[in-house]
Amino acid sequence: MNRTLLIARRWLAAGLLACVVVPGSAHGQGYPAKSITVVVGYPAGGGVDIVGRLVANKLSQGFSSPVVVTNVTGASGNIAAQSVATAPPDGYRILFVSSAHTMNAALAPDLPFDAVKDFAPVTKIADTLNLIVVHPSLGVSTLGELLNLARKSPGRLNYGSGGIGTNSHMSAELLKSMAGIDITHVPYKGASQFLAAMLGNEVQIGLATLPTTLPHVRSGALKGLAVTTRKRSGALPDMPTADEAGVRGYEYSAWFGILAPAGTPAAVVIRLRDQSVAALGQADFQERLKADGSDPVGSTPAEFGAFLRAELVKWTDIVRKAGIKAN
Repeated sequence: MNRTLLIARRWLAAGLLACVVVPGSAHGQGYPAKSITVVVGYPAGGGVDIVGRLVANKLSQGFSSPVVVTNVTGASGNIAAQSVATAPPDGYRILFVSSAHTMNAALAPDLPFDAVKDFAPVTKIADTLNLIVVHPSLGVSTLGELLNLARKSPGRLNYGSGGIGTNSHMSAELLKSMAGIDITHVPYKGASQFLAAMLGNEVQIGLATLPTTLPHVRSGALKGLAVTTRKRSGALPDMPTADEAGVRGYEYSAWFGILAPAGTPAAVVIRLRDQSVAALGQADFQERLKADGSDPVGSTPAEFGAFLRAELVKWTDIVRKAGIKAN
């Protein structure tokens, strides 16, 4: 073959390869070229919003580009999720999501979007534990004692929650299923009403986040029995986990994470994940999370995707077994 022709063909092949490889990389390197919107599906000032704004602030610093939060409320975060699922897959409209994301999908399989397939997982930001608490008048001091009491009187004890499908409801249903107990659910309109009911002894048992329950455990108004995560809390190092206290394999955490629309370029997803992990590595951010009973995570997109799929399977099974119906 003519040497000049051979060289020309090699240059052409190299150029074609560059056309395949470079755009994704260039997109990632040039991202972001404008402001990013972080969608939060809950009102300003709530737990999801507070952590979402912390993340957005750190991303803005890391990118040296505006990262703004917009609250798209309604339908337990589903309206916000749909707005991101149908957004252009360019990384400029992303979703700050909580554990309600997969619970919602389990409760309402006819949602207008797929909670897993319509999103590109970026990273899980943090895990937040629940504390299993009882009113002192119940007269139990350990989770084992509570379970024994519940088994002796099926259906007599009751537990409260902030409503159908909430963190406090679903974590309790998981406990019921794994411990083999029958306790009656009493839903309230929000976490504040649920907490007031617990303090007033309207309901005897509850599972709620550490910031909500810890002050009342320390004052003696409520009795803490166990944490719901696999490892103990630094805020309560002497408090056993539910697994240690007798419900083998029990693990529940309310989590936060970031999702982008499905089809978002991998290079953009990695840029978002890398900046999120950099934020999680900062001492002030870690301290803020831990003050709320949260542990920073920073999973890879693949790890977060696998986690989401497993969560959906778990909650779908719990909803089916318990016969839970969405409001």
